[in-house]
Amino acid sequence: MKVARILFIVALAISPWRFSEAQDSRLQLHDQSIVDSFFTPELVNAQNDPDFSNPDYRLTCFARLNSRTIVAGYSYGMSSAILLLKETDRDQYKKEFQVPGLLLTGGMCEVTPEQLTDDRPMQHEEHSHKQVTVGFAVSANGANSLEWVFDVEEDKLVNIGPGSIDGSGRFETDLSNYDLVNYYQDGTLQMVSGGEYPLSPDESAPEGGFDLYRLVNGKLQLDTSVSVVFDATINKDSSTMPDIPSFLKPTNLSGPFFVRLVNGDRHGEHKVKSATILLNGIAVAFLKQSDNIVEANVNLQDGDNEITVKKDCERSRNDPLQNGPFDPQRACENDEEMTVVVVAKTTQSTQQ
Repeated sequence: MKVARILFIVALAISPWRFSEAQDSRLQLHDQSIVDSFFTPELVNAQNDPDFSNPDYRLTCFARLNSRTIVAGYSYGMSSAILLLKETDRDQYKKEFQVPGLLLTGGMCEVTPEQLTDDRPMQHEEHSHKQVTVGFAVSANGANSLEWVFDVEEDKLVNIGPGSIDGSGRFETDLSNYDLVNYYQDGTLQMVSGGEYPLSPDESAPEGGFDLYRLVNGKLQLDTSVSVVFDATINKDSSTMPDIPSFLKPTNLSGPFFVRLVNGDRHGEHKVKSATILLNGIAVAFLKQSDNIVEANVNLQDGDNEITVKKDCERSRNDPLQNGPFDPQRACENDEEMTVVVVAKTTQSTQQ
C-alpha cells in the first residue's frame, strides 16, 4: 500500500509538459544520429582533409517531414550538401536523393518545412509537407542566409526557387532572409526576399524595397509589379498591436506607395470583423468583415514610419458568453487573421 501511494505521488509530480519535452529531446537526438551517419568526407569533398575528423567543423541541420522522411543539410568549410533521407526498414535509412547542381555556401544551416500551396490537412502522411526550404548562413553571426526552396516528392527534391545559373553551371539562389506573406489570397503564400541584414552598414534607410515572389506554374517567379517595403501578419489575440516594428522609407523608391490589407488567411477564412489601420498616427484604411483585399494610397515620411492596427472588439461588449466586465483583449481572443503590406507599385498591376 505504501509503495502504491509513493508511486502515485511521483506520477503526479511529473508534469505532462516535462514528459513531452523529454520525449521530444530523445526524438531529436535519435534523428540527429540518423543524419550524422550520412556525413561522410565524400559528401563534402573532404576525402583527404584531416580536419574532417573534428566534429566542431561539421555542421548539420534537418527537419523530419513525416515518419519516414528527413531532409538534411550538411556543411563543412565552404562545401555543403542537401539530402533526402528515407526509411527503408525500422530505423534504417538510405540516401534517397542528393540535390545536384546548386551553388551552395558553407556555414550554419536551417531546414524549414513549408506549405506555400494548400495548407489544409493532407489525406496521406507522406505528403504532409509540400515544400521545404534550406538556408545556409553567409555571415559569421548567422543573421544572413541564402535559401533554396524545394517541392517535396516521393523520391526527390525539386528546386522551385528563384535564381540563375552561374559561370560554372550551378544554380545560384536569389532568395535571402525570406518572409512568407499572404499577398494575393489565392490559396497560396508568397515569399518576400528580405535582403541583407542590417539593410545598410550605418542602419540608415535602404536604397530599395524587397522582391516579392509568387508561384507560377510550379515555380517561384518575381512579381515585377510591386516592391515590398514592409509586411506583417496579424493574428495575435489583442485589440491593439503595439509591437509591429517601424520601417524606413527606401531612398530610391518614389512610389506611389500603397498599404494593402488582406483580410483572413490564404483561403479567405478567419477574417477580422473590423479594424482600423493607422500610419504614423493617422487613419489610412478601414477593414470590415465583408472585405477581402483593401488598398489605400499613402504617403511615407522620411525616416521611421509606424503602422498601428486596431481591431474593433466592441461587437463583443454585449456578448452574453463573456462573463464579468468587458475586456477588449478577451473579446478578440479568436483565430482572426490579417496581413498588412506596404508596397511601391513599379508597374500597373492587374492582380488583386
